[in-house]
Amino acid sequence: MISILVLFLILIFNISIPTNCFSGVSTTGGIMLQEKIGARGIALGDAYTTATDDVNVIFWNPAGLGGIEKTILSATYIPGIFDTRYEFLGITFPIDKSLYLGNLGIGLYLFQAGRMDIYDSSGNITKNVNAEMDYLFMLSYGNRLFSDVYGGINIKHLWSTLAEEVTGKILILDIGMQWRKFILNNFSLGTSVKNIGGKLRYVEACDSLPVTYTAGISYSFRINTEESRSIIDFTI
Repeated sequence: MISILVLFLILIFNISIPTNCFSGVSTTGGIMLQEKIGARGIALGDAYTTATDDVNVIFWNPAGLGGIEKTILSATYIPGIFDTRYEFLGITFPIDKSLYLGNLGIGLYLFQAGRMDIYDSSGNITKNVNAEMDYLFMLSYGNRLFSDVYGGINIKHLWSTLAEEVTGKILILDIGMQWRKFILNNFSLGTSVKNIGGKLRYVEACDSLPVTYTAGISYSFRINTEESRSIIDFTI
């Protein structure tokens, strides 16, 4: 049933791709979709495809939501250069622990690219505006599919505004899977496809989304009483 739903959503998203717009060569839109979320994932060098106990997995691999048994709230603030900044607020919670209905995740992601001056034909500054403001709303679901295999899905809505005048909007899909206790109890596998959705359209101009394919494997072990983990991730 879940696989049928995923295929249906992919079909709908592909049908919704705009065709009557122009795009530059090798350009991608939605710059915030390439920025990483969460201190743990960033500290691990983006090797987070097999993570399972963090609300930020809704960005890395929504399958990681499956099996979380408590409510988790997370906030991230990342300042950049030239007044740019990224902000994220997310929460995940079990739908019904007794019925094992999986977990929902909700996230709000903000990107601000700083301010810029607008000039008239005489070279005079007419106004000062936000260069770019992007908002990304994320609705996520993850659950056990069978045995130790978990699946997850993100439905995201990106709202991007350039110079406070031109706006682009698009629905985006992420899907992911994890195979925990792979072969031995210490191994886990994970894979995800992120940013499925076609092109972000600004009036007659279009930018392709940065579709990302990831796969990872992790090995858990203990040193004395502390749990440690070795992780390898591949991203395309």
